[in-house]
Amino acid sequence: MRQTLHQILFLFSIFYDRIPQVKLLNLARGKAAFQSSTYGTYSNPRKPQFANDANIEISLQNYEYCSRTDKDPESHSWWSVDLEDVYEITKVCLLNINDDIYTNLQQFYIFVGNSPKDHFCLCSFVTDPIKRPSTIDPFQYDCYSCPPTCIGSFVSIQLSASFVELIICDVDVRGSLINKRDSHLLNLTNTKITTGGHYLNHSKEFAIDNDYKTWFRSKSGSYGSFTKPYFLIDCLKTLKVHGMFIISLDKDYILKRFKQVFISVKQLPETDFNSNSQFCVEQLSGLFRTGHELLIVWCHPILTGRYILISMKDSINSDKILELTEIYAYISEFDKHEAIETGNSLKSYLMDVTLNNVSLSNNHFDLLIDNVYYINDINGRIPLNNSDILTLRIRLIHINSICLTVFHTTNFTAAIQINIRHFLNNSILSLTISTFFKYSHTVCVKFNSILTKNIIIQSQNAEELAEIDLIAVSTVFAVGGKCLDNIHKWTYSTSLLPNNSNPFYNILLEGVNTANDIAVYKLKTATNELTHLCENFDIFDEDWNSRNGLLFQCKKFNGLIEINSYLLKQSLTFVHIF
Repeated sequence: MRQTLHQILFLFSIFYDRIPQVKLLNLARGKAAFQSSTYGTYSNPRKPQFANDANIEISLQNYEYCSRTDKDPESHSWWSVDLEDVYEITKVCLLNINDDIYTNLQQFYIFVGNSPKDHFCLCSFVTDPIKRPSTIDPFQYDCYSCPPTCIGSFVSIQLSASFVELIICDVDVRGSLINKRDSHLLNLTNTKITTGGHYLNHSKEFAIDNDYKTWFRSKSGSYGSFTKPYFLIDCLKTLKVHGMFIISLDKDYILKRFKQVFISVKQLPETDFNSNSQFCVEQLSGLFRTGHELLIVWCHPILTGRYILISMKDSINSDKILELTEIYAYISEFDKHEAIETGNSLKSYLMDVTLNNVSLSNNHFDLLIDNVYYINDINGRIPLNNSDILTLRIRLIHINSICLTVFHTTNFTAAIQINIRHFLNNSILSLTISTFFKYSHTVCVKFNSILTKNIIIQSQNAEELAEIDLIAVSTVFAVGGKCLDNIHKWTYSTSLLPNNSNPFYNILLEGVNTANDIAVYKLKTATNELTHLCENFDIFDEDWNSRNGLLFQCKKFNGLIEINSYLLKQSLTFVHIF
């Protein structure tokens, strides 16, 4: 009896080891999957997700069950799954297709790495075709063991021959968790997207629906074409952007539209091309050899910002079409103790606006600050004629950026003039925002930070205005509302601060209700006792003082900024350094 029981247990252990255990242990099931290209038209694409979703089938006739790449005449087809965290991979099992082309799945590599094209660890190289299955029974899978310490967060299958379709009906990955991964896919449905309009029903939502049957296409044809079409993603907060995956159109190997594309990461919502932006990639173009081509872009270095802009530009301002099937963004978030450069929107401090000395109606005033950037009808815009003057009256704010969402006709127009009155010395800062584009864009101008209550916007052409943004871009250190104890201090290195043309550092302290016991110093080193006191501005504005803000200014230097509290406890929420 005991011998029989041992035999049963032994046979079960062998059977258990051979089962792919799709329902229990499959690390790949339901995770994000990608492939080098995708076979099929927009009506029946063989998506990479079909190789690791819950619908397992082996028939070639049903196109929604197996993944399938296009034939690339010059490169090797591949498929990859993002496991989301870092694992030590022990085994990979594959289910082939029940069709005469099952022999496509031979002479291939199984890699484990930290991106689809990262070949950090070779799990296995398979020479012969894996079996042609007759059912989806566990014994129809072929399994391959990985060597020890095969560690990564992506498992990839890559053919060794070019001009061959890679077809996979199911993938089972087994392994053990090593650690959590910092980066992850951004949920784009929780972001806000602006495009400046689209062609027919090919709207912005189709670029983030994970459905290869739909796609986004910028405004074109009889609707009028952009010279600089764009796709702006507002992440709603500052993030670290690691990279972007973009899938082109199924017929782009014929149309060849995805070319000269720039991807930048910003703190401002500008959509017009700005050569001074921090770019993840410049002049990205497809290879135009396959359908639904996947373009992978990693940002080196990792970029930080609230906005991700995908845009097109060339040197001759020709009409262009931005057209793509899907967008994916890999990001990570800041630790609450990290310094973050972020754009602080201050348009809620706008009190009223006059047009040529006549107050705007409540409806028109609301339109300028409602965070709706693209309006497809004239009801959401304020018309401006040549030399019209908009005067903004604001509660006292400290800003260094202004953005305007501008509409005009098919003609390229001149700039918009902006005058900002400095609260402390009553001087006027005059700025110009270029509006050299067709149709609509959000354009921004940056300047050294300034305290102001009055801004004048003067149009130099007939155009329309849909949104005004007043922004303070600063490096923010979260203190978290802790009280400063007796002689308590915070020290910040100037090496953490962005480099700009401002000859001073402006330090804004939030949540401090008196200036009597707060001082800001600049030091050369942390142990340097020879300190220089930074200037504290006396701001005679009742509203400003009611907000518990203190403003200091230090001449720029290399070293440390120290915020020090004497004797009394003070509540300090945030430190902004401009």
